[in-house]
Amino acid sequence: MNHAALHDTMVSLVLISGYRALESFRTREFVQNRKPDNSLVTSADLEVDRIITAGLQRHYPAIPVLSEEGDNHAPPEDGTFFLVDPIDGTNGFANGNPQFTINIAYLENCKLLMGAVYAPAVGFLCHNDASRNVYGIRSDNLAELIMQRSTPLKRPQANANALRAVISGSAKQGSRDLDMLDGYKLSGHARASSSLKFNMLVAGEADVYARRMETSEWDTAAGHAILLASGGVVLTADGAPLTYGKPGLRNPGFIALAEGAVVS
Repeated sequence: MNHAALHDTMVSLVLISGYRALESFRTREFVQNRKPDNSLVTSADLEVDRIITAGLQRHYPAIPVLSEEGDNHAPPEDGTFFLVDPIDGTNGFANGNPQFTINIAYLENCKLLMGAVYAPAVGFLCHNDASRNVYGIRSDNLAELIMQRSTPLKRPQANANALRAVISGSAKQGSRDLDMLDGYKLSGHARASSSLKFNMLVAGEADVYARRMETSEWDTAAGHAILLASGGVVLTADGAPLTYGKPGLRNPGFIALAEGAVVS
C-alpha cells in the first residue's frame, strides 16, 4: 500500500466534493428527502457520496467504502476500509448553517490511520498522513487551499487548568454536553456543528469536545484520526478509547481531548 498516494487521493476528494457541496449550499439548489430512519438527506449528500465513493473505488477497488449514504455498513474481516460521511451536518446545511464538513477516514485492522475533514463554507481543511504528520489551513480561496494543503500544523499543548471547550450548536444538546465536563477546569466554551469541532481541537482553537448523544462511526472517524495524529485522544464515558468496526457502526457518548487536556 502506497500510503502517501492514498493520503493525496483522500485530500483531493474532500476538496473536489466539498467544492460541489459549496455550490449547492450557496445556490440552495438541492432536493430534500427523508431516509427510512427519518433522518434528512439532500441531493447534495448523494452527489458528494457519488464523487467520493467513485474516486476511492477507482483508485482502491479492493478496499470497501462504508459511507453513510451507501448500502454497505459491514466492516470487512481484515478491518481495512474507508469510513465516509459525505456531508456531516446535513440539517444545518439544509437550514443555511455553513458549519458542515466533508469527511473521509482510512482504517487498517479497524485502527484509524488517516483522516481528512474539509469545511468548505468556512474554508477549513485538516488532515493527517500515515506518518502522523498533521496539516491544516483556513482559507476561503479554493486555489490557496489546494496549493497550501500540505501546510504543517502543530498545536500548542493545552492548559489543563484553563481548557476551552467546544460543544454542540444546539442549546439543549450543548447543555448536556457541558454536563459531561464536570471535573474539567474550563475557561469557557464555544459552539460549533459537525466534525468541525475536531478541526478546532486539532488547530488549537479548543481543547476539549464533549458529545453525550450517540453518533455513527463515520461522524467521528476522520476527525478522530487527525486528533490522534496531533497527540489527542477520544474516550468513552468509562474512560476507554473510542474504537471502530463496532456492530452497527454506532458510537457511545465520548470526550475528545487535545494533547495536555487531562482530567483534574
